[in-house]
Amino acid sequence: MGNGNTVAGLFEIGIDASSMGIAANNRLSQVSFSGDWGSAKLGRVWGAVSSAGLWNHCVGVLQACGLPGTQFRVSDTVAMSAGVGGLDLVGDLQIADGDVSRWTIGTSVDIGSLSIGASYADAGADDFTMVSFSTSLGGIGIGAGYGTGGGSDGWAVQSSFAGLNVQLEQVDDAQQATADYPIDLGGATLKILGSGGDGDTTIGARIVYVL
Repeated sequence: MGNGNTVAGLFEIGIDASSMGIAANNRLSQVSFSGDWGSAKLGRVWGAVSSAGLWNHCVGVLQACGLPGTQFRVSDTVAMSAGVGGLDLVGDLQIADGDVSRWTIGTSVDIGSLSIGASYADAGADDFTMVSFSTSLGGIGIGAGYGTGGGSDGWAVQSSFAGLNVQLEQVDDAQQATADYPIDLGGATLKILGSGGDGDTTIGARIVYVL
């Protein structure tokens, strides 16, 4: 586009291993514009809450933190990000039936090895507030987050060491523990996954290969 600005498109395709077919839902499909001013994305994008470290306390592989107000991929959305005075600012507008159904604004800042994030979302009848932090001490990553809104509140804590990620979260009375461990296969990564809570346990594996 010139003047340091670029435009790009992204279209994800997911594979449903259970049916050996295309998983049509929950994939990204977006057009993005970026430059020295920041970036803007339109379409199905990562929501502002999942940007700029606002959920960096979560394992985010098998079952990311489900704190009140958490969003991941969101449709019919305009998302923007910019750096202002050392702060990473993010925001999004989600459209439904020709009107704004939800808007979110958030920020994160790094102070040495400490990363702090906060966000606020207005979803009409409900609003949501989330704060989080993460840091690394002696090679051990730790983080925590708290979210409230929509009549619920919850917290999450996470730690990473030697590739192993362990997470504990609780929303209202529901508690869940999650862990994952990556194994380098040379060009690909195999992730062993486990999650359990309220009597349910899930074990799985995920292969990540980048072309």
